[in-house]
Amino acid sequence: MGSKSGMYLSFLVILCYLIIIILNGTRDEVGTDYSHYKWVFDIAQRGEVYAIVEPGYWLINTLFVKFEHGYRYVFALMCALTYLNLFLIAKEEKVLPVLIPFLFSFGFIFFSNNIIRQSFAITLFIYSIRFIEQKKFWRYFLSVMIIFLFHTSALLLIPFYWIGRIRLSKSYWIIAIFGSIILYKLNIFHNIIRLIASLIPKYSAFIGLAGHDEFRGGFGLSIILLIILGISVALFAEFVQKNRRHSLYFNLFMMGVCFSIMLFSSAYFYRFTFYLFYIVLLLIPIILKNIEKVNFRRITFVYFFLFSLMWWIKALLFNDGEPLPYQSFLF
Repeated sequence: MGSKSGMYLSFLVILCYLIIIILNGTRDEVGTDYSHYKWVFDIAQRGEVYAIVEPGYWLINTLFVKFEHGYRYVFALMCALTYLNLFLIAKEEKVLPVLIPFLFSFGFIFFSNNIIRQSFAITLFIYSIRFIEQKKFWRYFLSVMIIFLFHTSALLLIPFYWIGRIRLSKSYWIIAIFGSIILYKLNIFHNIIRLIASLIPKYSAFIGLAGHDEFRGGFGLSIILLIILGISVALFAEFVQKNRRHSLYFNLFMMGVCFSIMLFSSAYFYRFTFYLFYIVLLLIPIILKNIEKVNFRRITFVYFFLFSLMWWIKALLFNDGEPLPYQSFLF
């Protein structure tokens, strides 16, 4: 019976993977950046050079220039690689079945539709965290360089080889979250960027990148959700801090929450925090796995799943990343 249950579960996991690839990989004109990625492929197909896009992603585009709609193959391949990597990591952690519902509820399905390169880069970063655990700097550095081939922001991940080892109690993490709120309200990040730009004129362009929107300092739904999620995860610190890798997942995610709050008003720099935030896709399933009391585990799952649905609902209500209307070239 156990063997049959295992085979049935494996079948469902494979089916979910295929459904995700079909839906995401065959989308047509779905996502804010869809037209831009298509434009990049058109440049590659004409045999021209587009120096701005990262070389790894550019190479994948060049593999399909002989096909009339080669960009569709590019999207499908990137999607397949992103989710294959994520599924394999979750399988290694023995949390794969629990990961799948959170892919939907946290809106990563929509996110990966829109931000193709960074979605793949995020999964590579999550894999590379093992090298921080093993204290193998050069392997971690090499991993970051590979990630850099797909997203230049990866260079900012190098300091996390050391920063990621910082261990704080759940009380201090909660204090750090509220400290991040204060820094956000004081607009500290924007002021630092403006100071650097005033001292070094050639960096003045960063003023526009860091703060092209007027700073309001308000508390929208996104920040409120971040605060609640960060505090909720912090309260479960004891279930991950006994394992070194799980502790790193926890530390990096909590840093991601703090940075997300502080950088929220800067769309350009806020995107970097996605590397840290989406560790939550693994972290919550690991927390659930480590809870021994069955009833408590079930209650915790229901809480986190229902709460994480707010990201899914928000994406649909505000059409974040333009996942709607959905259409596929297959149907």
